[in-house]
Amino acid sequence: MLAAMQKIADDLAAQGRRCYVVPVGGSNVIAALGYVACVQEIHAQLFEQSLRIDHIIVGSGSSGTRAVVVTGLFGMNARIPITDIGVGRDLKNQEPPVYREAVATAKLLGVRSELPRELVKTNGGYWRPKYSLQNQRMVEAIQMLARPEGIPLDLTCTGK
Repeated sequence: MLAAMQKIADDLAAQGRRCYVVPVGGSNVIAALGYVACVQEIHAQLFEQSLRIDHIIVGSGSSGTRAVVVTGLFGMNARIPITDIGVGRDLKNQEPPVYREAVATAKLLGVRSELPRELVKTNGGYWRPKYSLQNQRMVEAIQMLARPEGIPLDLTCTGK
């Protein structure tokens, strides 16, 4: 997919146009800045409303969201633990890109302390057999929420 996007950008560049290819999931340090603002807003609202949360759960697909949430919270010294639910890769393939992006984002933001590797831990296997395919545990979880509450949900994305 990235190669196809780059080809279109190259074709447009040959026509004298300027392009910026946004990677899948917005997973790079430039896109991370939008997520940083989100993390700052969450933190500010918690403070303003005198709320305390014990944990944040974040889906991790292309790695961008997860990387920035951990970086933002670490950079603000928020000390809120994060559980990362991998939605499409095995753990050994998910954690390294999340950590790389988190470190790159921390550097871009000027976070002085080194981001501890142990802050990036992923739970996985829930996405099997494949990202866009349903599995029994996913269907049961969605039904447990959606039926009693009358909430229409997309099984592909919501359950993963």
